[in-house]
Amino acid sequence: MRGSSHPDSARTSRVCSPRSGPARPLRAGAPICNSEVQRPPRVRYGDEVNLVAIIGGIRVTALGKVLNTASKGDSVMVKNMSSNETVQAVIVNKNTARIMLGGI
Repeated sequence: MRGSSHPDSARTSRVCSPRSGPARPLRAGAPICNSEVQRPPRVRYGDEVNLVAIIGGIRVTALGKVLNTASKGDSVMVKNMSSNETVQAVIVNKNTARIMLGGI
């Protein structure tokens, strides 16, 4: 940070890159990048969710089973328990996944 008198100012301009692997220890005053923070999972493999699709003004729902662990806002594969079809959906909360319909 230009003009900053903070002793760690030179280190605050580091570039963040996606991390994989074990977490690193945190140092007091050190910046944390969004890419270094994991959101808690909302659903895990095998959890049941309500699949929701909204088509025009019609809301269609079905029971589904999550096929991988995911956080809110993540895309996840879900097996529709009525049709046995696997669909891609976005996690809304721990009970709901919204099916994303192309172009609608």
